[in-house]
Amino acid sequence: MIQFQNEHFTVFESQLYKTTSVVVKTKDCIIVVDPNLLPKEVEEIRNKVNKIKGNLPIYAIYTHSDWDHLIGSGAFLNATVIASHLFSKLDQHHILEQM
Repeated sequence: MIQFQNEHFTVFESQLYKTTSVVVKTKDCIIVVDPNLLPKEVEEIRNKVNKIKGNLPIYAIYTHSDWDHLIGSGAFLNATVIASHLFSKLDQHHILEQM
């Protein structure tokens, strides 16, 4: 569900936990921050990105490794991922179990 929108930013708020995701359009790229949470909501975020991206590259920023911030990552498999170096030390099996 869109919580806020202007020409550069769209903030989505999930019905579950009220988590937020952000899509930013710059002149150089599209940035997706923490795409989450419910499948229908992730699809809405992906549709927004597809509508505005044109030929711009997509970057996905994951602010931290909680499952609810990573669950929508599969919707942006072609995105360049930006995350802390600590992500490489995560227990990936544990996070997948949480999802």
